[in-house]
Amino acid sequence: MVDVIYDVFVGDLAKTGGVLITDGTKITSTLWAKGHLNSRAVARDATELVDAVGLTEEVPSET
Repeated sequence: MVDVIYDVFVGDLAKTGGVLITDGTKITSTLWAKGHLNSRAVARDATELVDAVGLTEEVPSET
């Protein structure tokens, strides 16, 4: 049941322009630099965060 709900959620997310990032390593390592929050990546526009994290190849520009 959970898998069905998850699949529907991910499908609806994609329909509305969302992207599911399954490997959070880039996000975590960018947000936390040397044990501190990175001001270059926190509280930024989504486009700026995607650029800072290095996900421009994985996240479509129209997202």
